Amino acid sequence: MKNKRWAIFFGIVLFAVGALLGTVLYGLTLWGDLEAAHFDSSMSADHRLNLHCPVAISVAETGTVALTVSNPLDRPTERTVRTHIAEKYLSLVREETRRVTIAAGETQRITWTVTAEDAVWGSWILARVFLFGYTPFPARAGTCGILVTPLAGLSGGLQLALAWLVAWLCMALGGGLWFKARRPLSGSACNVARMLVMTAALVLVGMIVSLLGAWLIGVLVFAVTILMMVVAIASLVTNV
Repeated sequence: MKNKRWAIFFGIVLFAVGALLGTVLYGLTLWGDLEAAHFDSSMSADHRLNLHCPVAISVAETGTVALTVSNPLDRPTERTVRTHIAEKYLSLVREETRRVTIAAGETQRITWTVTAEDAVWGSWILARVFLFGYTPFPARAGTCGILVTPLAGLSGGLQLALAWLVAWLCMALGGGLWFKARRPLSGSACNVARMLVMTAALVLVGMIVSLLGAWLIGVLVFAVTILMMVVAIASLVTNV
């Protein structure tokens, strides 16, 4: 009986650590996109511009913000692109304007280089790109926030992936210990089991949303995840 109670206790702790770590990770990536969406909002447009940005880079990495522009017309066209990148502070902005000529039916990739030295508060690189419009092309604007990870020896993407792996291992091991020690499940234990599964599912959805940069949906998922995690852990503790 004593070993069983210890298994339940460690299961609770491991699951809580994993759920909290996973939530913090996707919360950090979402926060960068949220900050970027409100960064320099004077340069905005009704139509969205899709940018290609890494989710994270390390303090030693160089990242690339990229934009793909196509010309569907049967004649060459010239497009003007203006980029604002925060430099350590929201009030300090690096501006760059480019005019590119695109041949008929051609697609061009325009890139800008960013480093950890650009990070606001040492944590997020914020970029906003504005593509000027003229008939028949509407003006478009897009943003991205890139998380800066602390270790220099590994890429930011790899650090983030390893941290997420640790979070999932903790949740899987913790949940597995709890399930094994509480078998057969009945009554309130069944409700707790459903909460654990729902919490893990919300963390997974949050991770996916953060990778897609959908910060508006992500904020809602984050709030629901925190609420579910508190309820699940409280239920776990009361059902030890």
